[in-house]
Amino acid sequence: MNGLIENGMVGNSARNGANTRQRPAGTNQELEDGVRMNPENAREQRNAVVNAILSELYGPQLERTAEILKSSAESPAEGIGRIVNNLLTGLIASLADNGQTVPPGVVVQAAMMVSQAIGEMAMRMGIIDQSTEKEAVEDGFLLGLANFVNGNAGTLKEGQAEKYEEIVQAMVRAKAENDTGPTGSPKRQQRGQQRQQPRRMGGM
Repeated sequence: MNGLIENGMVGNSARNGANTRQRPAGTNQELEDGVRMNPENAREQRNAVVNAILSELYGPQLERTAEILKSSAESPAEGIGRIVNNLLTGLIASLADNGQTVPPGVVVQAAMMVSQAIGEMAMRMGIIDQSTEKEAVEDGFLLGLANFVNGNAGTLKEGQAEKYEEIVQAMVRAKAENDTGPTGSPKRQQRGQQRQQPRRMGGM
């Protein structure tokens, strides 16, 4: 896995939910909550969710988002997680008020894209840079999703909380596997050890 966001993202731009790369799929796609949907309908639903969340992020929640990112500058992932949690909670509440629901798989994909948008915002603010963006966004996404599930378990549609938990656990395992090498030690540590190995010089 080259990163949760890279593998989970279905578009190059988080702001433009409509311009997305299509994933290979058959005639139908089984979503995590057991609802069978045509892949095109799933993409349309995901893009609608992304656009709704981004409208909040860049609209009514823009100032609050900036404040959270500034206040959590020493731990950007926590700030990104708080924002993701807030946006997802607001989305689910709004849908519930209108008697609507969205499959967990669609929400998770949308949350990935929104997390990337928040990361780009943090970069523009100088809170993170290109060397720290990937880790901050991935950790923030997972933290926000986990807090969202924990905080809304009692209000989610029956069976959805369990599906969200399964998704979170699977992603945490995938990230742990990605962050460790074949011997179980951190990849970054392995690379550092390799760089530190002295070269053997001829004629010595």
